[in-house]
Amino acid sequence: MTNNNMRITALLSESAIRDHCKDLTIAEVKDRKTPLLLRYKADRTGSWLLELNREGKTTRPKIGDWPLVSVAGAKKQLEGLLLAVAQNETAKLTAFFNIAELSQWYIEREQRNASTSKKYRTTSLSLVTKHILPRLGGFNVCGLDKGLVDEHLVQSMMEEGYKPSTIRQVYAQLKRILQQGADSAVIQPTALAGVPFKNFHKSKIKPKPSAIRPYQLRDVIEQIKQADRLPRLFALCLLCFGTRKTETSLIEYGWFDTSDKPRLILPTQVTKTNDELVIPCSEFVMREVALFRKEQGGNCRYLFANARGESVGESTTDSWVKSVSGGKWSAHDLRKLATDCWIEAGVDYLVVQRLLNHALRGVDQAYMHSHLESRKREALEQWHNKIDRLINSDTNPTRNNFDKWL
Repeated sequence: MTNNNMRITALLSESAIRDHCKDLTIAEVKDRKTPLLLRYKADRTGSWLLELNREGKTTRPKIGDWPLVSVAGAKKQLEGLLLAVAQNETAKLTAFFNIAELSQWYIEREQRNASTSKKYRTTSLSLVTKHILPRLGGFNVCGLDKGLVDEHLVQSMMEEGYKPSTIRQVYAQLKRILQQGADSAVIQPTALAGVPFKNFHKSKIKPKPSAIRPYQLRDVIEQIKQADRLPRLFALCLLCFGTRKTETSLIEYGWFDTSDKPRLILPTQVTKTNDELVIPCSEFVMREVALFRKEQGGNCRYLFANARGESVGESTTDSWVKSVSGGKWSAHDLRKLATDCWIEAGVDYLVVQRLLNHALRGVDQAYMHSHLESRKREALEQWHNKIDRLINSDTNPTRNNFDKWL
């Protein structure tokens, strides 16, 4: 019978652990110089334990897992573990010693996550590299608290002139990283878990005012009319639909319902709220889309496609909007303009919220679906007709033959 309960003592290193891992008779490897003990599991990964002799008794509390926590990582945290034991606190290893290591793990994890959008991954990377790493990267994960974050992140960014809304975004990213680390059991929950941003900034953060107002609609339409074909259509869709920039850039022709009551249906995977958005389409909008479809040759999947037939990226749409606006307003300003115009026209509050794909809560959810959809169509057809009158577009395709054009 094979003895698979052998215990050996050695200088712990990654190479030593991996070498002994191949010998199935070895169950434990005790470090020669420290209380660290590695106990192999059936699959030959391991559990980290502390072998402690206190008051004549030997205890071996589990403190982590190998290879999730390396030998170097375990040794680096040993002093803090022994201090926790001395204070009768729970001693646990973290897979990442500092914020820089944890942030790098989080970014690599998100880059492999197909369920997150490219924009989210890009934004996360930017927030981490530009703000979190330079200010907090060297701090120990276990030592991160409200005071450190206030001094080295919040106050530091305020002194550099960043807006509170930007600082809040960075803080939210930091909390996502810490929460994911705790959920994945690579770190212990930190003291920031229940600390909202308002604890650092008491004043209410006001939304950025729109760069364009409803009385400037005619001027905006003139800018759109004079733009090149693709920027013109993109800006027009933003204004007509009130959709977000990324949602608009991903529109596919197959999402247009060309029935008697045309609609554009944005699926959950492209909307910011992860809720399907149904947008009633007027004859004016369908005519614009149908004409452009004909110009493209009728073979593209996306309404806004690059030379390879793929959906265009954010840098392209940003350049389109800038070329139309001359840098005076953004894509989000068009969404705000549409919203303000709907409100000025007397569109019901709940209808506006659903056009913007905002979630309804409480009694708002009881609003009759069929009634809401008809009110949405009424509001958008009036809105599109107003834009149509200002643009004076050609009227080749009609409601009776949209399906032939699309």
